[in-house]
Amino acid sequence: MKKIIALTLWLCSSFAMATTDNNMLFLQSASAGELVKNKGQHYTLILKKSPDYVGYFTDRPQRKAGMVSLRQFIALWQNKTIKNNFSDVPPNAAIAMKLASGQLQNFVAVVSAPGYDNKTVSYQLDVISKQPLQTGKIVHANMFFDDIHWNPGGF
Repeated sequence: MKKIIALTLWLCSSFAMATTDNNMLFLQSASAGELVKNKGQHYTLILKKSPDYVGYFTDRPQRKAGMVSLRQFIALWQNKTIKNNFSDVPPNAAIAMKLASGQLQNFVAVVSAPGYDNKTVSYQLDVISKQPLQTGKIVHANMFFDDIHWNPGGF
């Protein structure tokens, strides 16, 4: 009987974990900004005119989608209670941007040290590829972030 109860509890807890925690992927956009070169393959990305929300979605099997406030998204780097939080495991992001010169630029980077002040978001980027990047003013940017194991609550 004890084995049956233990097995039942284990199955229930496994089911609860499977249904409440999701691997969330995120999309952030901005209609202005700047890419600044630091040292080596390190850059600072400054996003202006960014919406006050970030879109998220999950893959199979749950296929959920929604939005989270920009402040909540930035907190994913600071909340140590989240498994594999972005501070401990910085996310990769595919970044697609259009520079003021009209040039399109796409690259992948590890994203860290977010800042948020007065509708301006900044990130430190460690670019994975060795291709040289054009820096300067940005007229549009999309960032597609890796997943994080997270339960956004009521979203």
